[in-house]
This record gives sequence, C-alpha cells and structure tokens, in this order.
Amino acid sequence: MGEKLVDDSHVTRQIVLVHLSDLHFGGKHRFNPEPTPRGDIPVREGYPTLFDKLREDLGGQDPGCPVAICITGDLTTAASFAEYAEAERFIRNLSASRVYGKQRPFSSIFFNVPGNHDVIYDKSTIPERLATFAQFLSGLTGTHMDPANPWDWPLLYDCTADLGLIVVCISSSIYVEKGKPDQDRGHVDVKQLARIKRELEAVEPERLHNSIRIALMHHHPVLIPALAEPGRGYDAVHNSGKLLAILRKFGFHMVLHGHKHDPHVFTEDSRSAFRTTHHNPILIAAGGSVGSTDLLKNRWNSYNRISIKWHPAAGQARILIETVGLSVTDEDSNELLPSEWAWRVLRREDLHFLRGECVLPSPAVLRGSASTPTRSAFWIRVWRSMHDSEETCCVLTFDHP
Repeated sequence: MGEKLVDDSHVTRQIVLVHLSDLHFGGKHRFNPEPTPRGDIPVREGYPTLFDKLREDLGGQDPGCPVAICITGDLTTAASFAEYAEAERFIRNLSASRVYGKQRPFSSIFFNVPGNHDVIYDKSTIPERLATFAQFLSGLTGTHMDPANPWDWPLLYDCTADLGLIVVCISSSIYVEKGKPDQDRGHVDVKQLARIKRELEAVEPERLHNSIRIALMHHHPVLIPALAEPGRGYDAVHNSGKLLAILRKFGFHMVLHGHKHDPHVFTEDSRSAFRTTHHNPILIAAGGSVGSTDLLKNRWNSYNRISIKWHPAAGQARILIETVGLSVTDEDSNELLPSEWAWRVLRREDLHFLRGECVLPSPAVLRGSASTPTRSAFWIRVWRSMHDSEETCCVLTFDHP
C-alpha cells in the first residue's frame, strides 16, 4: 500500500481552552456575601456561585473541536480544608456540566498547578506546606500524592489522541514560604526542569510536533513592568529563563499563568546573538482573577477563552484570546445586585505565527476579523497555506452569550 496522500502533519489541529486562574475560594471570594458592619456573614440567598456564573457564559454552541479547561493556581485563599472542599465541588460540577454544548470529560480539566495561596506558607517544611493541596489532588484523582515528594506528581499530560494537546503542569509554589525570597516570586528548581526536559524528550518527535503544546504554571515566567508591585521587586519565577528555553526548544505555543490578578497577553521572543537555532516565540497569557475581591483599582474579575489552531506541516499557528470580565457595577459605579452581574468581553487578541515569526494577518483576515468587544461571535480562522500571499480559507464561528 502506498503512502497516505495526507499525513497527520497536514491536518490542522484546533482546540478551545477555558483559562481560569486565582479562584480564591475563602474569605475574599467574589461570590460569597460580604460581612456585615458587625462582622457576621449574612445569608447567601440571591448570590450566585462562581460555577453558576461561568455556566451562564460557557453555554454556547459546540465549536466542533476539543475543549479543555485550564486552572492555573490559587484555588484557595488560605489552603484550608474547607476551601479545598469548595474547589473540589467546583471542579466536579464543571466536569458534570455542559461546556460549549457538551459534557467534557474529567480528563480535559487540568488543575495540578498549585498557587502561593494553595500552600500553608507559614510552615517550614515542604510536606507541611503542601499537605492540604496534596490531599485535594489525591481526592480528585484517586491517586495518592505524596506531599513530601511533589517532584513525582503528574507533570506531562499527553492528550494527543483525544484533544490533540500536550500539557505540562509546572509547580512554582514548592518553595513558597513566609519571610523567604520565594514567598512572592515562585521557584522552579533544576530537578523539576530536568524532569520536564526528560519527559518531553520521551515523546515521539512527530507526535510532539503535530500536537498543540501548552504549559501551565501559577507565577510569572516573565514579569513585564506593568505587573511589578511596589516593594516586591521584579518577582518572576526563579529559573524562568531556563524553563522558557526548554519550552521554546520543544515548540510550545503558549504558557498560561495567573498570580497578579491582572490579565495581560504578550509574546516572549527574545533572541540572543549567540543563539544558532530558530524557535517559535511563545505566547504568554497572564490570567486575571476569576474569583477574588482583592483586585487592583479599575480591574474586574476575569478569565480567558482561547482558540488555538496549528498546522504542523506549514509551521503555522493562529491564536485568538478573548478576555472576559465580570461587570459588578453600573455606569455610576454603584454596586449591582448579584443577579445583575454580567460577563463582558474586555479585549480580543488575534495573533498569527509562521515558521518562527509572529506575523500580521493577511488583508482578507483583517477585513473579516471580530475586532470589537461588542460582537458576540467568537471567530476562529486558520491559514492552511505556507505562504502569506495565498487566500484564507475555512472560517468557523461559534457564539457566546
């Protein structure tokens, strides 16, 4: 039998990601009633849960491609058992509900990414700090997670068969400890870096190249000036340069993270004059907080909806990121009733990558792009040609409320 006319590298991959970060179940959770002036907690009648509000926004049509939900840490506020019980209930509800028209399997929800609030940071040893997070993971996955050995927790998820996706979950909160330098910045040690590299090398090269590749972590691998906080320095993850070099070598398309409660999107494509290889830039999405009331001035609770298309043979990717915010005040800045809270599209980013470069879309794409936040259609397009001059084809849309 002859060779296939079209092999896997000529098949366009597509996935839709729901990126949630900094849910912060606990005392500063948006979807809990505020304490009264006396300090007691009122009844929650009339208050939606975070799950209720997300279900309203994720009830659109099936996009006709796989969907995954990525949670990048700080599920809790103080890493208590009660807060983790809320987080577990939230994840189980997501798995049991319809997201974009279908019930999505539990295996398509990725949450093995502890944030600094997910550890008991005033404890002096790793097993003590990670005890409740490890118990949370064990309960959800049915697999014992040893809090003394987070380096053996699941790290690489090869979901190419059902999602066309490879996910690396990076733990940047192992060393978060009160009063120590890693309290704020996070740390990925060389032991974890070596394991990331080793597990990626074990994936068959063609399988790796044909997949969409994303990394999830909590802290910032690159801290741009807009996200620096007074008195905390430029607290990017320790060893983030080594981490990004590994991810770039293996052709990762995106890094999703949280931590600062301030959504930003940018590409990391710095190039040393001494570098001889040419790798694609990595798109980095810093997620806002979907659930905390601890926000910067003029910031909203938010999350990201992301569409990624990847054509392996052409080396061509298109990534559309839609940041959605929760409006909780009216035009006069008066607080709305919880039943009136509504999701609003804050911004769309539509980025194209071709053979190691971030490129502008063709004129045909620009004429048809959904560039204004008032439009309800979430547009997904892909260039199937290796050449900029050829016409765009295959336009797919699906609606969001």
